[in-house]
Amino acid sequence: MTQMASRSQREAITHTRGPCLVIAGPGSGKTFVLVEHIVFLIESLHIPPSKILVLTFSRAAAGQMRDRFLRRIRAASTSVTFGTLHSVFYHILRETSGRPWPVMEEAQRRRFAAMLTVNLWPEKNLRPSPDQLLSDISRYKSCGGRDFAPSAAVGDPRLFARALASYGAFLKESSCIDMDDMITECRLLLQRDRKARACWMSRFPFLLVDEYQDINRDQYALLRLLAGDRANLFAVGDDDQSIYGFRGSDPRIMTGFERDFPDCRRIFLETNYRCGRPIVRKAALVIGENRDRIPKKIRAASPAGDPVVLRGWADEREEFSRLADELQALDRRELDGTAVIFRSHAGEALLAGILDRRQIPFRCQTGSVDHLRLEILRDLLACYRCAAGLAAGQADRADFFRIMNRPDRGLDREQFGTGRIDSRQLVRMARGGDRAAAGLADLLDLLRFLASAAPAASMDRLCRDGGCREAVTEGRSAGAAVRAAAVLAEMAGKAAACAGMEDWIRLLEDECRQAEQPRQVQEQPGAGAGVRLMTMHGAKGLEFDRVYLPELNEDVIPGRRAVTRQQVEEERRLLYVGMTRARKHLELWYLSGTRQSPRRPSRFLRVLGVRSPFPGRNLS
Repeated sequence: MTQMASRSQREAITHTRGPCLVIAGPGSGKTFVLVEHIVFLIESLHIPPSKILVLTFSRAAAGQMRDRFLRRIRAASTSVTFGTLHSVFYHILRETSGRPWPVMEEAQRRRFAAMLTVNLWPEKNLRPSPDQLLSDISRYKSCGGRDFAPSAAVGDPRLFARALASYGAFLKESSCIDMDDMITECRLLLQRDRKARACWMSRFPFLLVDEYQDINRDQYALLRLLAGDRANLFAVGDDDQSIYGFRGSDPRIMTGFERDFPDCRRIFLETNYRCGRPIVRKAALVIGENRDRIPKKIRAASPAGDPVVLRGWADEREEFSRLADELQALDRRELDGTAVIFRSHAGEALLAGILDRRQIPFRCQTGSVDHLRLEILRDLLACYRCAAGLAAGQADRADFFRIMNRPDRGLDREQFGTGRIDSRQLVRMARGGDRAAAGLADLLDLLRFLASAAPAASMDRLCRDGGCREAVTEGRSAGAAVRAAAVLAEMAGKAAACAGMEDWIRLLEDECRQAEQPRQVQEQPGAGAGVRLMTMHGAKGLEFDRVYLPELNEDVIPGRRAVTRQQVEEERRLLYVGMTRARKHLELWYLSGTRQSPRRPSRFLRVLGVRSPFPGRNLS
């Protein structure tokens, strides 16, 4: 197979020992190079397969790499180790320490984070979402607090410090670790225990890392420990495709590879075998505006390809209507090879509704959990369990804390001491004259009604005057608020079929369990076919004949929370990733607005000639 490789691919494949950085642009054959390099190590250098460790950032990528390697060597199994950084280092941590190191469930983490946001951020309009808080905690852990600043969503560093301390105490009290702790604890263990470190270095003297641009500082420190002085580290990636800053990844680790390994070899894979020449040239113009990057000269293997199309529209309705028109005009084969790639899930959901009404086949991304629905169901379950518990004398502490400020009633966790929540204590507290006492009195009145009424009547009360609808819709986008209201209406309908509180609570528990499971492919209306709808993050590693990128406007990309130059440059890398998913045809759409209501196209399009075009004008 090596004879099929280009000169630069062959140079990477036949690298022998020592550190090597392979800078692999989009569509340059990096997986081919990685697989062939493993074969070269085994067949030409006679390295035992069990001495080779291949690290990736997702289970799917590890599985695909292993399958491709097995097909290459025509074998059913191998002793080469393929795994994610987390799975491999978690295994090392447990095997070396002899401890089980239980990992906290994601649902439990999100539930606690939601509680923290309510208790620490009293002003709703300044309150981060649980996911935003957990993302900042993860970033803090991954960099050890160095050069860390809370995101714009989290805001006040003092509140973040309190949330971080509470989260750490919660993990400790639960005798659990989270995903970031897997890396940190393994690093600390190998730093302390030289004998254990030497053992693992001997076990895996050859390290290969895919998607190296996605590494964070804690992972990098651990990787260097495992590589040791010999540093047989074969790292493959593209700093221009580093798009996971919210997880702590830092492209400067990749750009600083030569500084950390002065004797390293650096190899460029600059031929794009995926995209046509017009797409490669336009994408190069966009990413070339970034300052913090390794300069490259990406060229297309094929001169073919349609000119890149840029279109501006008056408003969202026109943009999505015309997009649906274009998709409807494609034949079934063309539609199957088409993707519409968004900056966020909001646009994806909006277009899905339009395509569904028009009976245009589409497929959404798989493996995702509908967190909006799940959070609403958990709120309802906590509310009814709390009502039933207080009616019997005591309620679960976590259930009460989850609902006490939904909507905001000015209540503070520290008011309630420790242990389970006692109904008599709440009655006494509700007799005070301050805002919190009044809020608690209202909550108790609501919970008494829920405990005594039929499920259908209690759901009607919750949605009508219990503040439930306000709590689940406030602060959300218009589309999310509509979806939240629909979930409430759906559950109100299901409540009518329940005879009493016990049946209703069991049904809510079943609904929560189902909602916690990742959704399978959503296909409308044709099975196994249709246009793919996805986000730019979800499109990474995929490719399509035809790609549309809509909503390329300021405050969408870059998003309004992208404030620093580093954040803006990551947003530009996201656009670059989206553009380079297209093999033959690429269209970039944005809102230009009208003279009366102008809209700002993304600043990233300026290098392509977009300024203030008229609606619908074709600027290709």
